[in-house]
Amino acid sequence: MSTRKPSGGRAISGKDGGLVRQDLITNIIRLKSRLRSRFEELYIKSSMDNVRNILKDLSISEEEDIDALKKAMEDDSLSELELMADANEDHERFDHLLPEEGPVDQNDVKSVLMLAIRYYKDLYDILQLMEKEYTDPVIRHTLHTTMSRELANKSKVEDLLDELVHKDYW
Repeated sequence: MSTRKPSGGRAISGKDGGLVRQDLITNIIRLKSRLRSRFEELYIKSSMDNVRNILKDLSISEEEDIDALKKAMEDDSLSELELMADANEDHERFDHLLPEEGPVDQNDVKSVLMLAIRYYKDLYDILQLMEKEYTDPVIRHTLHTTMSRELANKSKVEDLLDELVHKDYW
């Protein structure tokens, strides 16, 4: 159990900004770990090699993000995550097609990719709300960098959906 005490910091809780940043990163890691677990669960259930490969890649990508976030907690920098965060704009190409949470066909490429897009969008939306709540520039930078990474992940999956499912449809 933590023995932290409010220190009159700039955070909503009154905690020091550094402690709040650590707590936020811990919670982001927890969310990304759940996402990685979901991809791994679908990987185990899937019997299609092409879908399994996609799910494995998504799981590995989440693991890399988690490792970068853990490193950021240790050395108070986001250098690895910043290098991986290469998107600043969401084009929302498939957002209008995203299904509500429901059954996912673990053997269907489109179903799995749409699920991944929805997860990345949901995580981005959560981070965006969090960013609006904090005025500390270091915390905002942490959240913004993580949001950019989620957009990069989402964009990558959207490109994959275009390539594998929609092909020459457009």
